[in-house]
Amino acid sequence: MSGNSKRSRWIIRAEAAYRQFFVRYCCDRQSSLQVAEFPKSGGSWISGMVSDLLQIDFPRNRFPASRSSLFHGHVLVRFPVKNALVVWRDPRDVMVSWYFHSIVGNSHVQPSFVASCRRRSGIVDAGNVKSNMQKFVRWCFEDPYSPAFTWSDFYDYWSCQDCDVLKYEDVLQNPVDALLSLEFLSCFSGDREASVRRVVEAHSFAKQSGRRSGVEVKGAFLRKGVAGDWVNYFDSDALATLMSYAGDRMNGLGYT
Repeated sequence: MSGNSKRSRWIIRAEAAYRQFFVRYCCDRQSSLQVAEFPKSGGSWISGMVSDLLQIDFPRNRFPASRSSLFHGHVLVRFPVKNALVVWRDPRDVMVSWYFHSIVGNSHVQPSFVASCRRRSGIVDAGNVKSNMQKFVRWCFEDPYSPAFTWSDFYDYWSCQDCDVLKYEDVLQNPVDALLSLEFLSCFSGDREASVRRVVEAHSFAKQSGRRSGVEVKGAFLRKGVAGDWVNYFDSDALATLMSYAGDRMNGLGYT
């Protein structure tokens, strides 16, 4: 699995700009697909499975080249392609995973990005996750940085779009049924269930990380692969802060 830790920020930005150009003017809009997520919601994992099922290119951390492609990203824009999928995850788990990504860091993120996030958030003792969580949540909602929008902004845009929906938790619990529920796979030729089972096995957490789900490596991009881990890192103050920013939206998605 490739990452961004050793790639120039200019290259990353140029690639993002080119992707926007490519999806508007070069791709096959009928066969291409957009997958949108707020960071750390499982979108990369799900995109890998879907691209394998559809047998289309997934240009991750590189410039797109195929006219039939899956375009994954953290954006507030609906690309002009026929099908789109939005991936939701419990915002409490999102905050925990985003903390480990942006404040602790891993092999997929540039050290300069981590340093910038620590400076902007005012967090100096990165290892004290639980004691820092309230401050981190407040920073994410009051001064968002890369992406420059909040989880609530993402919800407000994508909850109104006409697209397929998956919840990370549903995919974890029963990935075969979750993927089979996607409307844009209804025209899939061949044995859909057998193909989905094959892809799910190939993209399992164990296959991708070399660890069984639930075994944590704090400095890894694929850290733990579970739902509900937020209970280990949220105290009552952090939870109250998150609910004050996003409680109604969380309830709307069933995250209570």
